[in-house]
Amino acid sequence: MELTLCEFADELQPAFCSITSEWLGEMFTVEPHDAEVLSKPRELIVDKGGVVLFAKLRDPDAGIDRVVGTCAIMKTSKPPHIQSDHGELEEPWYELTKVGVTKEARGKKVGEWLLVQMLRRAEELGIAHRLFLVTHSKCAAAVHLYEKLGFEHDAEVLRGFGARYSRANVSMV
Repeated sequence: MELTLCEFADELQPAFCSITSEWLGEMFTVEPHDAEVLSKPRELIVDKGGVVLFAKLRDPDAGIDRVVGTCAIMKTSKPPHIQSDHGELEEPWYELTKVGVTKEARGKKVGEWLLVQMLRRAEELGIAHRLFLVTHSKCAAAVHLYEKLGFEHDAEVLRGFGARYSRANVSMV
């Protein structure tokens, strides 16, 4: 399996939206915050200092690369009531968000590969120490992968950032 990494481009917005919407629709619902971000990733993520990456998989039969995964780091503000040692109050925090893999690519380690690429990018940008995620315990495989990659559970982050998603009951830094 040959994966390649691709940066966000406006023509990839439909793939960003469809991949994320697919898994959200299977397990939860697309919430208003999701819909807004999925419809305007350039404006709400990239132009504000975030990153959207894609995993492409070579389709040997068609002779083309297909987008099979996506994830983003979205710059956000730190709520004032979080008492955490993971960053200064005045520093922005970054949400690891919209991580998804197409059905046909699941089980092939695409998500892990993509997350490793994104974590490298966060290190390069100097923001890895201010990276958080919120998810749901129902996403047990994803939670296990996040733990494997070094994320730790943090209840304060859930109290501060989890309110934007009704499905959130797990947070990690």
